[in-house]
Amino acid sequence: MTFIADSAGLGCFLSKREHSTKVECSRFFRAAEQGYAGAQYNLGLMYLRGEGVPQNDVVAYAWASAAAANGEEAGVTLRDIAAEKLTKTERAKAQALAAQYF
Repeated sequence: MTFIADSAGLGCFLSKREHSTKVECSRFFRAAEQGYAGAQYNLGLMYLRGEGVPQNDVVAYAWASAAAANGEEAGVTLRDIAAEKLTKTERAKAQALAAQYF
């Protein structure tokens, strides 16, 4: 399994049996970093579930917040789901991280 990181040190795992390539993975993160709400939402969902990335509710909240801010209505729901799992301190951290994404 290979870990591909984005500019913030976050990333996704690629296994040999997946059809994804390192280039595709980096494009996915780049799209999210450039403000594409769909990519941001998908990253939030991936981090919430721990699918292809390490499970992380703080990062899930941040990407979902960015998606919501960029017009992805489902991002609001995803952000609220992630928020329920966070402590007050974690939520503050997630909000600060989200500010970097939008």
